[in-house]
Amino acid sequence: MKHRAPSAEIVSVHDDPRSVARRQGQVATRPDEAGHRHVSSPFLVHTARLRRLLGASTTERRSGEIDDLVGVGSQVPEGSEVSVEVVVTSVMGGFTVAGSVKAPWSGECRRCLAPAGGELEVEVRELYLDCQPTGGAPGARQPRASRGGSGSDDSYEVHGEALDLEPMAHDAVLLALPLAPLCREDCLGICPECGADLNASAAREASGDDPLCRCRPPRDPRWAALDALGSEEGLSYVGPETEVIDHGSSEEEDVEGEEPEPPRG
Repeated sequence: MKHRAPSAEIVSVHDDPRSVARRQGQVATRPDEAGHRHVSSPFLVHTARLRRLLGASTTERRSGEIDDLVGVGSQVPEGSEVSVEVVVTSVMGGFTVAGSVKAPWSGECRRCLAPAGGELEVEVRELYLDCQPTGGAPGARQPRASRGGSGSDDSYEVHGEALDLEPMAHDAVLLALPLAPLCREDCLGICPECGADLNASAAREASGDDPLCRCRPPRDPRWAALDALGSEEGLSYVGPETEVIDHGSSEEEDVEGEEPEPPRG
């Protein structure tokens, strides 16, 4: 008995991208400069209808994974989705894109080294300009210096009838990632003497348990010179919050050796 292998659909570069997407259950496909067909990213926006009327706009909500979202102190976790909600408006020579970009982030607290994380929400307003094909795949991310249609750093490229929101979302999230993340704004950090977590120590002390850290707060080394000067005179300087009291002579006291002025009649 012969078994027939499942037939594979042959896709021609001349097929309509939307019909192929509907048949294969994909978002959309488009040929590149070499004639090969690629599945488009979820951030690709078709602009044919917008081009028919200057000033026409549409609201686009897209989400998907974006690679290389790693900053100095934080990153977008692998496998997490970036969400884009923007209004695309046709203008002379291109399109304006305005809205917001959201993405989760994770990192390490710079004070206590505990895991930190949250969600970014970045407001965006960018310009996409039409450009001539340069040999790359339509909608592919280009170096920042070449995204503008005329070499401008303030715009992105539109390849044919496809506007790709991915490079804009990538730049917005990457620039908004925290450089020095905190697990919380009032994080106490780690004791420099014993290495105990001061957040956990304060929580134990507040609940009536013994604190993890019993070290005395270190003195500010910037006041060491004043401490040495005060020890010579039997004084002790605590810090910048110490109230300074002037014990000098009052202005009402007579200066020694001078006679008081007679009252004026």
